[in-house]
Amino acid sequence: MSVISSAQAAKRALFIGLMSWFGVTIFAVVISYFAAGKPGVWGAIVGSAIAGLFLFVTAGVAIITAKSDVNVLGAAILGSWLLKIVVLMGALAWLRNQTFYNKSTLFATLLITTFGLLVLEAKLITSAPVPYLEPDER
Repeated sequence: MSVISSAQAAKRALFIGLMSWFGVTIFAVVISYFAAGKPGVWGAIVGSAIAGLFLFVTAGVAIITAKSDVNVLGAAILGSWLLKIVVLMGALAWLRNQTFYNKSTLFATLLITTFGLLVLEAKLITSAPVPYLEPDER
């Protein structure tokens, strides 16, 4: 097994996360269609889009700041988390009075997709063969 950089590990996590997110989205849309019709489909799409946004922003920040100091990486991840929470609150506030989607399918899809992608992302990052110390480039 060869050692990879932290940026390569984050890119790998992003790629596998993208494929998994796409598969879960298709599954959620099909199940939601049979459970609640067209509003169920929209609930699944919106819920999955929010969860996917969380994954892509986190992975993107990790890739962009991979060669930075660990403090910069931590600050960037925390800042992106705060931004995602603000965006989530705004999206949910806007969605509150909308009628084009099913609230139950949105909630179920958002919960299952977010939890599943977080577990997958944590597993991929923690199992990546990244050295604790990266050698100096000379």
